[in-house]
Amino acid sequence: MSLHRSEGFGFGPAEAMALGKAILATNWSGNTDYMRPDNCLPIGYTLVSLEENYGPYKKGQIWAEPDVQQAAQAMQSLLADRTLAHTRTPRPRNDRSGILAAGRWPHDAQAIAGNPRPACQAALNQEF
Repeated sequence: MSLHRSEGFGFGPAEAMALGKAILATNWSGNTDYMRPDNCLPIGYTLVSLEENYGPYKKGQIWAEPDVQQAAQAMQSLLADRTLAHTRTPRPRNDRSGILAAGRWPHDAQAIAGNPRPACQAALNQEF
């Protein structure tokens, strides 16, 4: 899950997708280059103008505020309907954007699966 306000490429979601995991992510920013409704669960958002500076983000810039309620419902749907999880699990060879099928993803996915960070271990082993 990546409920982000602003994302570059989105390596975390891309790596999880390369490992065949169902993904929920804010339907905003760089990850929309490879995430579509047929290979993930896109989460809606509201564009918000920043009222003050937040680190590198300056007052007046815009970011997405993810719909947390929709994300919670999507998570419940994944747990209740295993078929939904399988239909939203990406298949890199069939990825029309070509990003997940790029030559480096199999190598990266194997490296992650072979040596995951302890905090990611449970998620990598979770079967949907």
